Amino acid sequence: MIARFARLILALSVSLQACSSQGRDYIEYHTDSCLVRVEYKGEAQYGVLKLISSWKNGDIGWCETTKEDFQISLDSAMKKLVVPHTENKLTSVQIGQLSNYSWVRNRLKNTDSTVSGNGKYHISEYLKVHRVLDPISSVLEKYGWIGQAAQCEKAEYNNSGIPIDGFCWLKVERLGTY
Repeated sequence: MIARFARLILALSVSLQACSSQGRDYIEYHTDSCLVRVEYKGEAQYGVLKLISSWKNGDIGWCETTKEDFQISLDSAMKKLVVPHTENKLTSVQIGQLSNYSWVRNRLKNTDSTVSGNGKYHISEYLKVHRVLDPISSVLEKYGWIGQAAQCEKAEYNNSGIPIDGFCWLKVERLGTY
């Protein structure tokens, strides 16, 4: 009996140590069908908020996150993970695949299709000019942060040269008055 209890204590201490040694804190937000998790990972030079959504019922794969749920989750993460901990740096918000969010897909689909130059917009510039990520920036600004620029990789474009997908994150900076 004592040996079993000792093994249980050892197992718990090892798993707790592994979680804390990864340097990640998180909040979870529950919608009707999704579990939205926002993780914070920070080091001396950087801090990243990363949004992850999954199905509540255990299905594999991402779960559609509405603009409102994204904003509520980000707001909660800022309140609990960044703002009260002045030592926590924040340098970016990882958005992930743009196509996972219908509010981003619709915004990209319904923007100006005029393309100049080589026939393709640079996706980061396109997101800025068309204010696609403003819903994220509006939450950050409440807490004294500003979205500087999106950085994306693996961009995909339609035949008109309009970006339709990419793996993106928003670089952020602290406003000087906070």
